[in-house]
Amino acid sequence: MPVSSKAAQPATDPNPRSDAKKAQAVAAASEPNLPKDPKFQRAKDAIAKGDYDRALQLFSVDSRHPENLNCRAVCLIRLGRFKQAVDVLRSSVIQSGTLTVRPEVPDHMAINFAIALFYGGTPSGALDVLDEIRREDDPAVKQLRQATAQWVAGMSWLRRLDWRLNRIEPKQGPPVPAHPLGRFCWEERFPHQPTTR
Repeated sequence: MPVSSKAAQPATDPNPRSDAKKAQAVAAASEPNLPKDPKFQRAKDAIAKGDYDRALQLFSVDSRHPENLNCRAVCLIRLGRFKQAVDVLRSSVIQSGTLTVRPEVPDHMAINFAIALFYGGTPSGALDVLDEIRREDDPAVKQLRQATAQWVAGMSWLRRLDWRLNRIEPKQGPPVPAHPLGRFCWEERFPHQPTTR
């Protein structure tokens, strides 16, 4: 006996949604919690044009919103002002009185902090952050690992030995690449939720 199309319907899904709607729901759930300040959107527009100086002026220096801090830091990183980027992120990324990454910090912020440390004169600190967050699948982490290997390969044998044994950093730090560094939250390819550390 033929089965009617009505009988063939799933019996127990009271609110069926298409795959597209499910995908939209997942995407919405992973959207970063961005500040509501209208200046934030204007800053994003300036960033899209590559005007990081203008964007930096628009991001509030008083806001402690994580993504406001992250965006200010990335602008500073892309302007080559790495030590200032470290100062912006340090208290939000590192637990007070320790050298440990806060467990609630999103990975993209921790990676940006590592980038600022690496090119701002503290490569060993950057590698400690990378070791702690364990995101070896992230392209930015892979780039930092590769940059470290190239930098170490260019050292004299004595400097290389000192680095490997004692983590003593040469005065000549790693060269800064030409491509943009750092990651804004809307450029994140992985979910924003922190991993278990």
